[in-house]
Amino acid sequence: MGVETHGDTGEAHVTRVPSVDAAPRRRRRWRYVPRRIDNRTRTARRAKALREHFTAALVGSGRELTVDLTERVMKASELTALAEDMRAKMLRGEADVCADDLVRVTRLADASVRRLNLPPSAASKPTPTLADIIGGEVP
Repeated sequence: MGVETHGDTGEAHVTRVPSVDAAPRRRRRWRYVPRRIDNRTRTARRAKALREHFTAALVGSGRELTVDLTERVMKASELTALAEDMRAKMLRGEADVCADDLVRVTRLADASVRRLNLPPSAASKPTPTLADIIGGEVP
């Protein structure tokens, strides 16, 4: 590779002249790779707790954990944790959270949890009505 100097000004400008045998440089194409949540943050710990809860609920209902189902569980837990974190930041009054973004992330999180088809928990039993209580049907 040779080096030429320009003599038009008092300063020496160096330009590179490619040699004949040099191969042309290839441009490296960068591909966007979404990053997972850093495991040291509060949001990551919440996502891990949600992932364990969703997995336990699915295994408890007798479903087999496939690769696809595991990926859906991870997505649902991360989106739910992010939505909770964004809501907390908005309630604290931080300026970097937009209400539109919060609504979108919350909608995506709810949809991904619904797609898991989790079994109904024992806490979601219907509450007794006043007629049931008066009639003595509820202990």
